[in-house]
Amino acid sequence: MLALDAPAIASRAEAGQFVMVKTSPGVTPLLRRPYSLFGILRDARGTPTGFSLLVKRVGVGSQLLYDASPGQVFPCLGPLGRPFVLAAAPARAWMVAAAWASRRFAALAEACRTRGIRPTLFYGARTAAELFCLDLFERAGADIVLATEDGSRGATGA
Repeated sequence: MLALDAPAIASRAEAGQFVMVKTSPGVTPLLRRPYSLFGILRDARGTPTGFSLLVKRVGVGSQLLYDASPGQVFPCLGPLGRPFVLAAAPARAWMVAAAWASRRFAALAEACRTRGIRPTLFYGARTAAELFCLDLFERAGADIVLATEDGSRGATGA
């Protein structure tokens, strides 16, 4: 997970939106990369200070983010896209995610909690090692139902 200090973006961001990140100052890679906002970071008073991204090493751009050093600057455009539309409390929110798809739901679970909506995450992956950031969903008060294909955590997918 990569945490970025960006109060201007964080103060306008909502669950379900994304940012376009320039991963290097040079031309390789040339284009910005889209990343779903994983979480909105807040200070002790609850003021948005930045956001986090869940980064998987796939290519040159994601490798640069994965190898980031503290204080390194990554220009970002955002927030972009339409946010999730939340139901009115006391409704329940059901989220279904497989491994890396969970990156869109941490901010949603937090938004639900702050509005009095109890979220449930149905979360599956090939192995338990691919179930990322469960603690964030637990802190947001989400009920979590796990399943892995190999049976290493929760039910099996067979």
